[in-house]
Amino acid sequence: MSEWQTLPILNFNTLEKQTESLGFVFFSILQGYSEGLDDRLAIIEDALRQSDIKALEQAAHRLSGAAMTFGNEQVACLAGEVLQYTRAGKLPPPALLEALRQATAKAEHTMLQYLADSDRL
Repeated sequence: MSEWQTLPILNFNTLEKQTESLGFVFFSILQGYSEGLDDRLAIIEDALRQSDIKALEQAAHRLSGAAMTFGNEQVACLAGEVLQYTRAGKLPPPALLEALRQATAKAEHTMLQYLADSDRL
């Protein structure tokens, strides 16, 4: 089992800390982030198709940081693995990108469900 598979899709403790810090406005920010995950992933996939390691590194770095901020530990870990490949001057293997796609989809669904269940928007 890979490290990312042992991590939660969504760390609710992180969400609670952000809520305490930012208040109600955090839920609007979280919604915008979750709805933008597909766009962030598309940037990574475009950079990969073009074999643009620098653009891939930048996109993976942004996704990793944003994912950690919002408690998406699996996405953050996988984006971090992509980042490690790019910093070594290599493109990541297709299996890593597929795992990132799946984790991103699960994270988006889980966050939107969290927001709907909490009735905070």
